[in-house]
Amino acid sequence: IIVSDGTNYFTMRGVGTAGSGTVTSVATTSPITGGTITGSGTIACATCVTSAASLTSNLPVIGAGGQATAVGTVQGNTTKFATYAGSAPSTNDCAKFDANGNITTAGAACGSGGSGNTTSTGATASASAGTSGNVYFPNDGVYLLRDSGSAMVPWGPIFPHIDPTLTSFSWSNQGSATVSTTYGGVYLSAPATSGNSLRVRYESAPGTPWTRTLSFKPDMNMSANPFCGIALRQSSTGKLHTISLGEVSAGSWTLSSINWTNETTFSAYRVQQQSSQMFAYQQNPVFKVGDDGTNITFSVCSDPMGLRCQTFDSFARGTFMTGGPDQVGFFVSSGNASNAAGIWVLGWK
Repeated sequence: IIVSDGTNYFTMRGVGTAGSGTVTSVATTSPITGGTITGSGTIACATCVTSAASLTSNLPVIGAGGQATAVGTVQGNTTKFATYAGSAPSTNDCAKFDANGNITTAGAACGSGGSGNTTSTGATASASAGTSGNVYFPNDGVYLLRDSGSAMVPWGPIFPHIDPTLTSFSWSNQGSATVSTTYGGVYLSAPATSGNSLRVRYESAPGTPWTRTLSFKPDMNMSANPFCGIALRQSSTGKLHTISLGEVSAGSWTLSSINWTNETTFSAYRVQQQSSQMFAYQQNPVFKVGDDGTNITFSVCSDPMGLRCQTFDSFARGTFMTGGPDQVGFFVSSGNASNAAGIWVLGWK
């Protein structure tokens, strides 16, 4: 039999003449409503979900109001979704996962840690108690301060240092001297060399008035003639002023202010103090130099910030070098042919 619907033709085999008939009963089940229909009627679905457009692979389907749906978006590259357990999180709460993989709130603001403790820095006078466990690093004091909840309790002493690697230094009389920053700070090593030979790392001096504070550890053989410290240099003449810690004989240390014609030529001591008890070898010496445009001052300090210092030598800036120095830095000299010497610069401020 050939049947046409007005547009297309269909063939059917194995049947007789097309019959006719009437549907007398259409039943419906939930969620479809409207049945049973025995004549005419309308079916409906109040809870059926519709989509105005095709769905996108691996994207979530979300409600769009009424019975409509919409395609959502995801952040990330998986199709796994997490739900949260317990009470709803508060604004800025951190999230964590429980044993079942549910997200639950940590009960603390993000970034402050599970206990809500913080670390901060500033002037000592600005530290204030209030939250037990908070830690404060003063930038002008000698203690680390820990909050007990009612008071800032000092721990230490501990000192802030200005990282010397942040300054760009140049060489004077490098020879085979080297610098290393492997273990923090700057370690300047001078090779074993007979006689005086100052290995200098310097920067351009800023406009007056200015100061520089050197916190360091000497690394020198106690039976040689090494010394190290701060150097002021005049680029046009090569002359230097130094304040240094050194050894002039076995076990005898000297603190000196010296004029130098150049890095290898001694001119004269300005001030020299010698003692077998001067500076325990493993202590942390601190020297400070200042140029106020009129005078140069060398000081010895009790802290690497240069807050508590005693003047060791002071003189007119044009003394020995007309016009004064225009470079400042640190140096070390081994003073002998058998043992190298080093200065470990911990802070340069």
